[in-house]
Amino acid sequence: MDSSKIILLLGISFLCWLIYKLVLADHKLFVFNRFFLLGAVVISLVIPFIQIDIAQENNPVTRTVNLYYIQEVIIGKAPQPSFNWYKIVTYSYIIITAFFIIRFILGILQITHRVYKNKKKTVDNIHYILLDNKQIPYCFLNYIFVPGEDFLHKNIESEILQHEQAHLFQKHTLDVMFIQLVLAFAWFNPFFWLIKQSITANHEFLADEHTLRLSKDIQHYRKLIISKTMAPYHNQFASNFNFLLTKKRFIMMTKQTSKNKVRFLKLSGATLLIAATAFGISMNAKEKESVTTSLTAKLDQITDATLALTSTKSDTTKLERKAIISKKIEELNADTATKRAEIIKKYNKSGELKNSDFPPAPPVPPVPPATPPAPPTLPKAPISPDAYAKVDKEAAFPDGIEGFRNLFIHNFDNSKIDGKGIIKTTASYIIDKDGTVKNIVAIGPNESFNTEVKRTIETIVAKKKWIPAQLNGQNIASLFRFPITMAFEETKKL
Repeated sequence: MDSSKIILLLGISFLCWLIYKLVLADHKLFVFNRFFLLGAVVISLVIPFIQIDIAQENNPVTRTVNLYYIQEVIIGKAPQPSFNWYKIVTYSYIIITAFFIIRFILGILQITHRVYKNKKKTVDNIHYILLDNKQIPYCFLNYIFVPGEDFLHKNIESEILQHEQAHLFQKHTLDVMFIQLVLAFAWFNPFFWLIKQSITANHEFLADEHTLRLSKDIQHYRKLIISKTMAPYHNQFASNFNFLLTKKRFIMMTKQTSKNKVRFLKLSGATLLIAATAFGISMNAKEKESVTTSLTAKLDQITDATLALTSTKSDTTKLERKAIISKKIEELNADTATKRAEIIKKYNKSGELKNSDFPPAPPVPPVPPATPPAPPTLPKAPISPDAYAKVDKEAAFPDGIEGFRNLFIHNFDNSKIDGKGIIKTTASYIIDKDGTVKNIVAIGPNESFNTEVKRTIETIVAKKKWIPAQLNGQNIASLFRFPITMAFEETKKL
């Protein structure tokens, strides 16, 4: 889970907990509150993984090239290896999570051992586990644990047994096990801990309500609660009679809420929870646009208005411009890196051509005609004709674009760069039908930077293949391109 999903998880869980505390917590809506709190946990966990792609309308006048783009990789030069905080955080999370998982399993095993170790007695289809020691009764799943001698001699107050029976009948243990399991993995979320406290307190309110429905004697029940407040803590999953919310429980016993107010509060709570859900989903929405096209289609889609911005001659046709591009590609193949940079710089300044006009892999240019002007034949790309076709599903890196950028930064060797200051390049390559990457090209003014960018990409794709693009359910080749900018300080070439 990346940082944006963690932030969204924290934000949604905070909103849900805040809605509960401000709107629902102080009112007698125990059953509704139970499912509200459980739903809040589920929604907080699910929303970060719900992503809605929003199609962006493309302007046919201004769009000239459809290619894969990712955000520029901008990092600073680090002469010495920096302390890897990412690994420290990752290892810390694994260790703490393992601790909570082991604690969860041991808690289950501890209670299971008590079930099989001690004698059992069934009364009215309720299974009682008779313990050897004296302690306050508590409940786990379908069992109520009671001190054996007191139970057999009927020395346990009926209200205590009724309280535990309420936990058993209403399956409160399932709620506790669920939130404990969530906390084993999301222990870093303080709002889940607060929700856990609210769930446990609400269980006590429900059990008190059940007991008082049968007993009716509130004063006697309150005195009984006070007399048991010093009882020991049994287990993280156990629902027991003792719970240190005495004052709050006493208030809720006599709390009265009118039916109209109950309806209003339920409607308000449900509405606010839906609003929080919608807000979370909207925050996780991602703008999507089609960015794959063929090289031939790319050139054909360049409109007259757009070409006017990149050319100083208004009477030059599209085919003539393509011929100029092919001629410059031939010069690029024959010249040195310095010469290539000069050509790109020259045409960028003049406005006649730009870097994005050049295909990612230079094809063999056609022989220009001796007499003016039949349009020259376009060069063939060194891959199959469908390699750049429009797609139904775009190619994707297995770990996502963010994962690709992180791997790029991790594998990039700064020591191989000859130069300092801000250095830029543009990398592009073909993602084949089987996810294999080929024809990696990096175009920029610094040759050592271009070489290292190409090597870094080769290292990444040698370990992980891309998920190829698809058209009509079939895998096809596609073009991927992205700019890279890095800032270097005190760079030394080794």
